[in-house]
Amino acid sequence: MEVYAYGTLQPVFKDTRDRLEDVHPDAQLPLTELLHRLDISRDQVQLVMLNHRPAAMDAIVSSGDRVALFPPEYPIFADWKHYRR
Repeated sequence: MEVYAYGTLQPVFKDTRDRLEDVHPDAQLPLTELLHRLDISRDQVQLVMLNHRPAAMDAIVSSGDRVALFPPEYPIFADWKHYRR
């Protein structure tokens, strides 16, 4: 699993990157659990892209997925508004 963080999440993520090792390669888990394991608050994330597509917070992530996290100050497109918090 690849996890990327942008904007103000970059420094937070840099300190938690080693926690990705806690995710078993074959594991599937809710996106909220991944954020919890990375010590990233739900309020710190405005938009999540899962495999280059917007994802809801109840999405399931698994090995091989690409997760991108965008903070509230990061500009996003209007058509993704229903994926915002």
